[in-house]
Amino acid sequence: MDDSQASEQPQQQGQSGQQAASTEETLRGTFLGIVHDLRNIVRGEAELARAELKEDANRIGKGAGMIAGSGVLSYTGFL
Repeated sequence: MDDSQASEQPQQQGQSGQQAASTEETLRGTFLGIVHDLRNIVRGEAELARAELKEDANRIGKGAGMIAGSGVLSYTGFL
């Protein structure tokens, strides 16, 4: 191997190392973006489920109140 080939080899290794680091950073950024998006989706779904449960609880509470009110009214009518 002569001197010109010896000096090109480390330069080529340096370029491939930079490309690998760049690719690794790109993959890391993509992965972090996916994790961030998934986290937001899960949080949104949890909030939606919480809102739906609250709505259902309100509906059940109104129904139970109407049943209790009709029971009291029936009892007083019976007396």
